[in-house]
Amino acid sequence: ILRAPNFRPRWRFYHWSTALIGFLICTVVLFVISWWLAIVCIVVAGVLYKYIEYRGDETDWGDGLRGLRLQQALDSLLTLENQGRGGIRHTKNWRPQILALVKLNL
Repeated sequence: ILRAPNFRPRWRFYHWSTALIGFLICTVVLFVISWWLAIVCIVVAGVLYKYIEYRGDETDWGDGLRGLRLQQALDSLLTLENQGRGGIRHTKNWRPQILALVKLNL
């Protein structure tokens, strides 16, 4: 349901040098296609980066352990949900469900 919105490389040959080589190849192809549009694109990207850096809010994105605990809780809830639909139920996992109806006279 909720997956982490971050980059986790799963390609087994991933390394920073392969990413750099890909960036350089894309940049060379950009200049080969049209050098003046390449310069315009680089300037626009730089201006946009500086604008976001200047106007960006200080945001707390959380830490890795909190995200890990959230993911484990979600996985556990999904496992429980799947076990409730015809899954294996064992007596040692049974917990009483108590509903208390109370009338308060205030």
